[in-house]
Amino acid sequence: MTQIFAIQKGSETAFTQVYKDFHVKLYRYFIKKTGSEEMAEELVQQVFIKLWRFRHTLSESYSLDTQLFNMARSCLID
Repeated sequence: MTQIFAIQKGSETAFTQVYKDFHVKLYRYFIKKTGSEEMAEELVQQVFIKLWRFRHTLSESYSLDTQLFNMARSCLID
């Protein structure tokens, strides 16, 4: 079972693993874009909230990495 499929089905274990795998990468992305540690941490949390809330919209056609960074760009714009 792929991580994407597992998250779509509501697996908290898969979600936790994705958080562990991508938290630092997203944090560094936001630090680079905002220059603020506080804002970067808040934006990372927003990305993971969005991931969980809209997990049913994830696509197995795109990598999870791509989808997370698309969410990150969206959160940054918002």
